[in-house]
Amino acid sequence: FYWANELRGEGFSEAEVAEASALRRQVWAYLASGAGYEQAKSAIDRAKPKRWFDTLRAQHDDLIGSFADAKKARAGDWFKTEMNYDPVATLRKLTAPALFLFGGDDQLVPVPRSVEIIRQTLTRSGHRDFTIKIFPGADHQLYAGGVLAPGYEETMKEWVRRRVN
Repeated sequence: FYWANELRGEGFSEAEVAEASALRRQVWAYLASGAGYEQAKSAIDRAKPKRWFDTLRAQHDDLIGSFADAKKARAGDWFKTEMNYDPVATLRKLTAPALFLFGGDDQLVPVPRSVEIIRQTLTRSGHRDFTIKIFPGADHQLYAGGVLAPGYEETMKEWVRRRVN
């Protein structure tokens, strides 16, 4: 989601973003599982002449570079844990009160989809003490216009106060 938004910001069309995103998913799948090396390598080779390829290659997560040195990249702890982490499994086990805060203009995560998954998972697991709040105009770090989103601090204080008293 983040990397696709970055490409959009560079002026690439939705079709180009979709192509680049498909390649990213294929490379991630290989790095996460170890399966499909030849298919991912072939997809990278076919993508090299594409207008978006150099921009994709320059993205700071170095996904394409990681693929070039795939055995080393896959040996790292990050690929073993982060790429295969399923937050839904953790949400299902959650029993503590939970506060989920999102910025409405977050470019790093898909907020509506994330909220939907959290709400559905916690509701189905029987968890009732959770709060989800979206701050309109705020980014991933919950800043809007260079300052903390209006109501952010008050939301946190009130949420904690209701559970401590």
